[in-house]
Amino acid sequence: MVWLPSGIHDVFRPDGVYLGTVMLPHDLDVMEIGMDYVLGVARDEMGVQYVQVYGLNRGGAPGPP
Repeated sequence: MVWLPSGIHDVFRPDGVYLGTVMLPHDLDVMEIGMDYVLGVARDEMGVQYVQVYGLNRGGAPGPP
């Protein structure tokens, strides 16, 4: 995963194949990256954990690193 300061991230497979882009909150602890999703855990202001799944936008080429 290429981390961009805007919150938009380009996602690649371990072998370098581009999967898509996704907008993630900066405090998300990424647990799994699938072919069309990113799964992670975020905490609220009281420390309660929430599992969140974000779909990948698969249209277009990857953005600049």
